[in-house]
Amino acid sequence: MPAAERSSASPGAFLGLDSPYSDLARARVVVVPLPYEATVSYAGGTAAGPEAILAASRQVELYDRDFADEPALAYGVHTLPPLSFPPGLPPATVQERVTQAAAAVAKEHFPLALGGEHSLSPGVFAGLCQARPGVMFDIVHLDAHADLRDSYDATPYSHACAARRLLENPACRFLWQLGIRSLASEEAAYIRERPDRIRTWFIEELRSGTTWREELHRGIQGRPVFLTFDVDCLDPAVV
Repeated sequence: MPAAERSSASPGAFLGLDSPYSDLARARVVVVPLPYEATVSYAGGTAAGPEAILAASRQVELYDRDFADEPALAYGVHTLPPLSFPPGLPPATVQERVTQAAAAVAKEHFPLALGGEHSLSPGVFAGLCQARPGVMFDIVHLDAHADLRDSYDATPYSHACAARRLLENPACRFLWQLGIRSLASEEAAYIRERPDRIRTWFIEELRSGTTWREELHRGIQGRPVFLTFDVDCLDPAVV
């Protein structure tokens, strides 16, 4: 099922999957598009992110060399319509709406949320926790920024506070951060004061060797993991 054959068949579906591979009844993965933009502090455009990701995903080959197979077809991936965020919606209401959507998906499926700005991650995680009560999660956070501010631009719901809000959730056992290259002094102090809750690898540490992989593997092996990913952690050349 080459990418070129999928793109016209299911233009709004992740990976361009057509029926039966995108049917909700058989899908193990459900994609939740979250086109939200309110607290961005530099260039805008995050609200267009989910649509852009879905469009780009149609060019991805399904064959995985590690599995020597096309796992997406075996799993099945269903894509929901984008969640609506009317202008002026209070940030707390935004989080509640995201939490409800994630909880509904996570009860029976593996949820994949596509933002939108990073402030949505705490709401997605809260929904996952509602669907899996009593489960403690390790959070793996890939980002160029620490996102550990308590407040930014006079709101605790800012994208710059996402990791801190995640860590404050009682279901978060530990926060693993990778690729960080920019942070404020308050965030650096917050990390130093919580070695029992946070492990941060700065970008130069990732480039200098591979021991971080072994430490991360030991830390999360056998544990439920919530992955939150900001695209600016990547080298622009590979985006």
